[in-house]
Amino acid sequence: MPAGTPAGGILAFTQVTDLLQRTAGYHGRARRAFARWGRRGGASAHLAQFLAGEEEDMMRELRALDEAHRLTLGEAWLQFEPDEALDVELAALETEPPTGFESIGSRALDLDERLCGYLGRAAAMAPTPGVREIFEGLERRERDHRKRLAGFLSETLM
Repeated sequence: MPAGTPAGGILAFTQVTDLLQRTAGYHGRARRAFARWGRRGGASAHLAQFLAGEEEDMMRELRALDEAHRLTLGEAWLQFEPDEALDVELAALETEPPTGFESIGSRALDLDERLCGYLGRAAAMAPTPGVREIFEGLERRERDHRKRLAGFLSETLM
């Protein structure tokens, strides 16, 4: 049974536009948490501010996708449930601030990995090739971001 599947094994139907908006909401929550950490100052403030900017970019991209495809996606539905573990991880980001540079980096990488899985599942459940392409593209972007961030952290911490 896929992650996020209810105990009964039946997935709810969700409009694709709602799923894009929910994904933008996930990025919004992460952006607010990173921005809050960046305002605290210290050695990790620049990393937190950078991550907040990255999340803002992703939110803009998701809004643009939603607007560009609203007419074609307006009637598209898929069977999909929100990722409860992603909600828990975001809640932890919002309430349990990291203690330093490595901690912020680690939490950002974990969040990116969770988002990659979420977007991959959405692509796998897509009702049409066009919808699948949208979610595969978002997953690729998230994986590329994660790879760049991991490289940056590796170079910085060496």
